[in-house]
Amino acid sequence: MLIFRWLDEYTINMLCHITPQMRLCDFEQPATFANVNQHIFRRMKTKSIFAFTVAVFLSVSAFAVGGGAGSTTFTIKTSKVGRSLVEAWTKAYMAEHPEVNIQVVGTKAADADLTLINHKEKNQKVAYVARYALLPVTTSGNPLLGEIEKKAWSSKDLKELFFTADELDDDFADDDKQKKGKKITDRLNVVSGANSTSSASSFAAFFGRNTDNIKGEKIAGDDLYLLSAINDDKTLVTFNSLNYLYDTDSRQLKSNLHIFPLSVKKEIGDALKSGNLDNVIVALEKQQSDVIPVDNIGFEYRNLTDSEEQFLKWVASEGQQFNNQNGFLKLVDNQ
Repeated sequence: MLIFRWLDEYTINMLCHITPQMRLCDFEQPATFANVNQHIFRRMKTKSIFAFTVAVFLSVSAFAVGGGAGSTTFTIKTSKVGRSLVEAWTKAYMAEHPEVNIQVVGTKAADADLTLINHKEKNQKVAYVARYALLPVTTSGNPLLGEIEKKAWSSKDLKELFFTADELDDDFADDDKQKKGKKITDRLNVVSGANSTSSASSFAAFFGRNTDNIKGEKIAGDDLYLLSAINDDKTLVTFNSLNYLYDTDSRQLKSNLHIFPLSVKKEIGDALKSGNLDNVIVALEKQQSDVIPVDNIGFEYRNLTDSEEQFLKWVASEGQQFNNQNGFLKLVDNQ
């Protein structure tokens, strides 16, 4: 009988345990190819051989699919803004490493091995994996759109628009205080995100402020809701990440959105005017700007396993090919 020719000694012993009802290894000697073969030949009638062969294949297949020796599983928690990118990474990585199973969960999950964050806090251990850019935005239906378009907005202008006055900041000069209420920065209404996954922390930090200094209404939930807010109330302005402002399939600025004209170098300015996501990403990966916040996103971790560490190294190298497609910037070389 040759049905065991392809099984090694480990698998034979495994079969003895997963099919005890067949009493295949009910003898005193160790379970080896020779004595199992002889024992089965005595135990089984000829008409049972076919049924047993099918059972062997099903049992071994189930063992392999369910995660055999050497397989590993870990979980990644991410908010909605980064989910498409995380799923692109994990899908590609598991295709290359079938022994690894990565489960992607939402922010409501109790715990995870890795958590995608967009703003590093003190004492957090973070492995950076991508960058994201934030742009000021309103809708084409804003009644003050004509005035918004009259100038290229500088860092000082954006501070006045989005933040309460800081008496120690030279950007808020005495002559500006005298014009308060007349300037467009006082007549536009601001809305921003309020939860821990919002980009508000990064936006404020870029301009030397904190989230408490941001003017206007605060909305809980994902930053995608900010776009709904400015569409519902045309007087509102906000800021948001590229992957929410642009359609990542068509690569175009989403309909009815209007990016503020900014005081930037020609290449970035032309890219913003084009309304094309790829043009904007290329320009921002080449140049920095004092009016466009760019921050890192990364995986917070505690105690990395070997599998988790190998995944993070892969994301920081081969995985970078998926960043731009999903509306994110690649890491710079020294990160």
